[in-house]
Amino acid sequence: MAVMARIALIIVAPLLVRGMGVVFKGIDTKRQKAVAVKVLFSDLTKNPDNIQRLQREARAKFNHPNFVQMLDYVAIGGKHHVIS
Repeated sequence: MAVMARIALIIVAPLLVRGMGVVFKGIDTKRQKAVAVKVLFSDLTKNPDNIQRLQREARAKFNHPNFVQMLDYVAIGGKHHVIS
């Protein structure tokens, strides 16, 4: 179990491996609810276009009624995460 202190998140288990990354089941300890955490594959972070694509995805979904609510976007230790 990995703990990401900056965002009060506990990553519990991998759920899905696809396209640009892995989706994990997590627990948001501040909100006391289950969340999904999308992590960009490390080899894809070498291309800034991939990072920008993930950032655009996170921004586009923050307030859109047809998408899962996005809670945060975080880059920690070279790994890029979208939390929803």
